[in-house]
Amino acid sequence: MHTVSETGASALSIPKGVGAFVDPVVDLALHKDFDSDSWFAIGHFEADGKVLNFLYHIMIFPQPGGGSAIQACVSVTNETTGWYRAEDVVVPLDQVVIADTGFDIQMPNGRMWDTLDDLRISATLAEGKGAMEIQDHATSPVILNGGTGV
Repeated sequence: MHTVSETGASALSIPKGVGAFVDPVVDLALHKDFDSDSWFAIGHFEADGKVLNFLYHIMIFPQPGGGSAIQACVSVTNETTGWYRAEDVVVPLDQVVIADTGFDIQMPNGRMWDTLDDLRISATLAEGKGAMEIQDHATSPVILNGGTGV
């Protein structure tokens, strides 16, 4: 379900103007013909009376000897207490589960899946230091940087 703004436009509609280099909905899925690809979600919110900042970033990149690796970074800051933790996992690309259609990437430290309208993120920190389950709902169009990309 697309969120509709006061103007009646879908939250994921391409704004008028310069135009976009990509279609955000179509471009979300893995690009098998690209050497590098990246997805991330950030958040600043309140939960259980605490102000939290969150990042989950998945990146695919080529390896010097051939093949590709995939990295997932988790970062959490508790502004209320000052607690901070960041970790990342890097594994060969063939050791993770990536959907052939749609959007679903499962990493050892988390998962990112669903749609731009209803993005879901599950991420964990090592040694039981924390776990997040987040469901994001689109409320405005995807940011298009000068119409050249997302």
